[in-house]
Amino acid sequence: MQIFQTMNIPLEIKVINTFIVKEKQTRYIQFISSERTRKKFLDKLPHFRDLQWDLFEEISDDDEILNRLKLLKSHITDCYIISEDSKTDQKRLPVSEAIKMIGGYRDKATILVFGDAELLYFEGEPPHNRFISKIK
Repeated sequence: MQIFQTMNIPLEIKVINTFIVKEKQTRYIQFISSERTRKKFLDKLPHFRDLQWDLFEEISDDDEILNRLKLLKSHITDCYIISEDSKTDQKRLPVSEAIKMIGGYRDKATILVFGDAELLYFEGEPPHNRFISKIK
């Protein structure tokens, strides 16, 4: 697996401002902006309830994300990861590698940010906790 080390706080802030409920945005931005408090945000991911749910659809089939990515693949080449898994948190992967993670991280809550937050995939603690953002 080819992983690129690259912390991207501006992208994480964009994700929070775009996909998380307004009343939690400031708090979560504070959490992710500091190494010391980042864990507070990551600890919430398994049972995360603060997404703007009207922007997401639950998925049960891994092919669904592949279908969505096909619509965007001409300009999306990589994926940024926000995860409880310290080995992949704040890293970038080529889209082809990121897709292989879908469904495989069931013990670690993960957010995959495709492109410049054009598509977001969230996988929390199972069961029935896999969501993909609607294409804008």
